[in-house]
Amino acid sequence: MLKWETTSEVNSAKFVIERASTSSATGQQLVWDEVGSVAASGNSNSPKEYSYVDKKLNTGKYTYRLRMVDIDGSYRYSHEVEAEIGLPKEYSLSQNYPNPFNPTTRIEYQLPMDSRVRLEMYDITGQMVSVLVDEQQSGGYYTYELDGSKLRMSSGVYIYRIIAENGEGKRYMQIKKMVMIK
Repeated sequence: MLKWETTSEVNSAKFVIERASTSSATGQQLVWDEVGSVAASGNSNSPKEYSYVDKKLNTGKYTYRLRMVDIDGSYRYSHEVEAEIGLPKEYSLSQNYPNPFNPTTRIEYQLPMDSRVRLEMYDITGQMVSVLVDEQQSGGYYTYELDGSKLRMSSGVYIYRIIAENGEGKRYMQIKKMVMIK
Protein backbone atom coordinates (compact mmCIF):
# COMPACT_ATOMS: atom_id res chain seq x y z
CA MET A 1 0.00 0.00 0.00
CA LEU A 2 1.35 3.37 -1.03
CA LYS A 3 0.33 6.35 1.09
CA TRP A 4 1.09 10.03 0.57
CA GLU A 5 -0.25 13.40 1.55
CA THR A 6 -0.23 16.96 0.28
CA THR A 7 -0.22 20.09 2.43
CA SER A 8 -2.00 22.10 -0.29
CA GLU A 9 -2.88 21.71 -3.98
CA VAL A 10 -3.19 24.18 -6.86
CA ASN A 11 -4.79 23.01 -10.14
CA SER A 12 -3.98 19.36 -9.38
CA ALA A 13 -5.70 16.83 -11.64
CA LYS A 14 -4.36 13.42 -10.64
CA PHE A 15 -1.52 11.34 -9.31
CA VAL A 16 -0.25 8.65 -11.70
CA ILE A 17 1.45 5.75 -9.91
CA GLU A 18 4.48 4.37 -11.75
CA ARG A 19 6.38 1.18 -10.88
CA ALA A 20 9.70 -0.27 -11.96
CA SER A 21 10.97 -3.71 -11.08
CA THR A 22 14.43 -3.35 -9.61
CA SER A 23 15.40 -6.65 -11.27
CA SER A 24 14.43 -5.17 -14.67
CA ALA A 25 17.06 -2.47 -14.30
CA THR A 26 19.59 -2.29 -17.12
CA GLY A 27 22.59 -0.60 -15.60
CA GLN A 28 21.10 2.35 -13.72
CA GLN A 29 18.13 2.84 -16.08
CA LEU A 30 14.76 1.71 -14.69
CA VAL A 31 11.86 0.86 -16.98
CA TRP A 32 8.72 2.54 -15.60
CA ASP A 33 5.17 1.21 -16.06
CA GLU A 34 1.98 3.08 -15.22
CA VAL A 35 0.04 0.91 -12.76
CA GLY A 36 -2.79 3.21 -11.68
CA SER A 37 -3.98 6.70 -10.92
CA VAL A 38 -5.77 8.55 -8.15
CA ALA A 39 -7.80 11.72 -8.65
CA ALA A 40 -6.40 14.80 -6.91
CA SER A 41 -8.42 17.40 -5.01
CA GLY A 42 -7.84 20.17 -7.57
CA ASN A 43 -7.40 23.22 -5.35
CA SER A 44 -7.02 22.90 -1.62
CA ASN A 45 -5.42 24.82 1.26
CA SER A 46 -5.80 21.93 3.70
CA PRO A 47 -3.82 18.68 3.97
CA LYS A 48 -5.14 15.74 1.90
CA GLU A 49 -4.28 12.06 2.30
CA TYR A 50 -4.14 9.56 -0.57
CA SER A 51 -3.43 5.86 -0.96
CA TYR A 52 -3.13 3.21 -3.65
CA VAL A 53 -2.92 -0.59 -3.29
CA ASP A 54 -0.78 -2.43 -5.85
CA LYS A 55 -2.04 -6.04 -5.81
CA LYS A 56 -0.86 -9.40 -7.13
CA LEU A 57 2.84 -8.62 -7.34
CA ASN A 58 5.48 -11.28 -7.77
CA THR A 59 8.21 -11.66 -5.20
CA GLY A 60 10.97 -9.09 -5.70
CA LYS A 61 12.01 -5.47 -5.24
CA TYR A 62 10.03 -2.63 -6.79
CA THR A 63 10.58 1.11 -7.06
CA TYR A 64 7.63 3.52 -7.10
CA ARG A 65 7.16 7.18 -7.96
CA LEU A 66 4.22 9.53 -8.45
CA ARG A 67 3.72 11.64 -11.54
CA MET A 68 1.73 14.61 -10.25
CA VAL A 69 -0.33 15.90 -13.17
CA ASP A 70 -1.89 19.39 -13.19
CA ILE A 71 -5.13 20.36 -14.93
CA ASP A 72 -3.15 21.93 -17.81
CA GLY A 73 -1.27 18.64 -18.42
CA SER A 74 2.06 19.72 -16.93
CA TYR A 75 3.59 17.30 -14.43
CA ARG A 76 6.42 16.67 -12.01
CA TYR A 77 7.72 13.55 -10.28
CA SER A 78 7.92 12.66 -6.60
CA HIS A 79 10.91 11.09 -4.94
CA GLU A 80 11.28 7.36 -5.58
CA VAL A 81 10.56 4.78 -2.87
CA GLU A 82 11.49 1.11 -2.83
CA ALA A 83 9.41 -1.83 -1.60
CA GLU A 84 10.18 -5.53 -1.34
CA ILE A 85 7.53 -8.22 -1.78
CA GLY A 86 8.36 -11.45 0.03
CA LEU A 87 7.16 -14.98 -0.55
CA PRO A 88 3.56 -15.87 0.33
CA LYS A 89 3.15 -17.51 3.74
CA GLU A 90 0.89 -20.33 2.55
CA TYR A 91 -0.38 -22.17 -0.50
CA SER A 92 -3.54 -20.75 -2.02
CA LEU A 93 -5.78 -21.17 -5.08
CA SER A 94 -8.10 -18.24 -5.85
CA GLN A 95 -11.50 -18.29 -7.49
CA ASN A 96 -11.15 -17.63 -11.21
CA TYR A 97 -12.12 -14.17 -12.42
CA PRO A 98 -14.39 -13.43 -14.12
CA ASN A 99 -16.74 -16.25 -13.24
CA PRO A 100 -18.86 -17.01 -15.24
CA PHE A 101 -16.62 -16.27 -18.21
CA ASN A 102 -16.57 -16.22 -22.03
CA PRO A 103 -14.08 -16.98 -23.48
CA THR A 104 -11.21 -16.10 -21.09
CA THR A 105 -10.66 -16.13 -17.35
CA ARG A 106 -7.74 -15.89 -14.93
CA ILE A 107 -6.74 -18.45 -12.31
CA GLU A 108 -4.38 -17.16 -9.62
CA TYR A 109 -2.42 -19.19 -7.10
CA GLN A 110 0.49 -18.75 -4.74
CA LEU A 111 3.30 -20.98 -3.56
CA PRO A 112 5.24 -20.33 -0.33
CA MET A 113 8.21 -22.40 -1.56
CA ASP A 114 9.52 -24.11 -4.67
CA SER A 115 7.01 -26.79 -5.63
CA ARG A 116 6.03 -29.24 -8.34
CA VAL A 117 2.72 -27.79 -9.58
CA ARG A 118 -0.06 -29.46 -11.52
CA LEU A 119 -3.16 -27.42 -12.42
CA GLU A 120 -5.90 -29.61 -13.92
CA MET A 121 -9.34 -28.94 -15.36
CA TYR A 122 -12.29 -31.36 -15.34
CA ASP A 123 -15.81 -31.24 -16.75
CA ILE A 124 -18.77 -31.72 -14.41
CA THR A 125 -18.82 -35.50 -15.04
CA GLY A 126 -15.26 -35.80 -13.72
CA GLN A 127 -13.55 -36.29 -17.09
CA MET A 128 -10.22 -34.49 -17.37
CA VAL A 129 -10.41 -31.72 -19.98
CA SER A 130 -6.84 -30.45 -19.80
CA VAL A 131 -3.67 -30.21 -17.74
CA LEU A 132 -3.07 -26.46 -17.64
CA VAL A 133 0.23 -26.45 -15.72
CA ASP A 134 2.60 -29.33 -15.00
CA GLU A 135 6.03 -28.07 -13.96
CA GLN A 136 8.42 -27.18 -11.17
CA GLN A 137 7.84 -23.56 -10.07
CA SER A 138 9.62 -21.23 -7.66
CA GLY A 139 7.80 -19.88 -4.63
CA GLY A 140 5.75 -16.78 -5.52
CA TYR A 141 2.54 -15.54 -7.10
CA TYR A 142 1.17 -16.90 -10.41
CA THR A 143 -1.66 -16.17 -12.84
CA TYR A 144 -2.83 -18.63 -15.49
CA GLU A 145 -4.79 -17.12 -18.40
CA LEU A 146 -7.36 -19.71 -19.51
CA ASP A 147 -8.74 -19.32 -23.04
CA GLY A 148 -11.80 -21.56 -23.33
CA SER A 149 -11.99 -21.16 -27.11
CA LYS A 150 -8.51 -22.71 -27.54
CA LEU A 151 -9.62 -25.70 -25.46
CA ARG A 152 -12.93 -25.90 -27.37
CA MET A 153 -14.89 -25.64 -24.14
CA SER A 154 -18.66 -25.68 -24.37
CA SER A 155 -20.98 -23.91 -21.95
CA GLY A 156 -21.11 -25.60 -18.59
CA VAL A 157 -19.65 -26.10 -15.16
CA TYR A 158 -16.00 -27.06 -14.82
CA ILE A 159 -13.77 -27.96 -11.90
CA TYR A 160 -10.13 -26.93 -11.61
CA ARG A 161 -7.67 -28.42 -9.15
CA ILE A 162 -4.18 -27.56 -8.04
CA ILE A 163 -1.77 -30.10 -6.64
CA ALA A 164 1.51 -28.68 -5.34
CA GLU A 165 4.22 -30.81 -3.78
CA ASN A 166 7.28 -29.32 -2.12
CA GLY A 167 10.70 -31.00 -1.93
CA GLU A 168 9.89 -32.47 1.48
CA GLY A 169 7.02 -34.55 0.07
CA LYS A 170 4.22 -32.42 1.56
CA ARG A 171 1.24 -31.93 -0.76
CA TYR A 172 -1.27 -29.12 -1.07
CA MET A 173 -4.48 -29.71 -3.01
CA GLN A 174 -7.49 -27.47 -3.55
CA ILE A 175 -10.47 -27.53 -5.90
CA LYS A 176 -12.64 -24.70 -7.28
CA LYS A 177 -15.64 -24.52 -9.61
CA MET A 178 -16.00 -22.26 -12.67
CA VAL A 179 -18.73 -21.66 -15.24
CA MET A 180 -18.28 -21.07 -18.97
CA ILE A 181 -21.18 -19.31 -20.73
CA LYS A 182 -21.30 -18.91 -24.50
